[in-house]
Amino acid sequence: STRKESSAASDVYKRQAYNNLGSVYYQTKDYDFAIEVYDQALQIDRHLANTWLNLSVVKNIVGDYSGALESALQAKKEGAQVSESYLNQLRSNIN
Repeated sequence: STRKESSAASDVYKRQAYNNLGSVYYQTKDYDFAIEVYDQALQIDRHLANTWLNLSVVKNIVGDYSGALESALQAKKEGAQVSESYLNQLRSNIN
């Protein structure tokens, strides 16, 4: 395998690891670390719909409503199922 293929495979494992780690931090209510590792996953691949949605949920919990809305809209753009009621809740929290 070429160095480029190896690097691409490594990125897949890294983004999966970051996403899984974010989920662990979320479940243990360590929200700041969850945000940090979800961001790291998204630095590797900006098209991870479920990671965007997970990031939105955590940002909503910590009161970053505009960040939560931005992440939710990006999740929807990337193909995640994001309910209008969730988006409306975030919009109402901002105002």
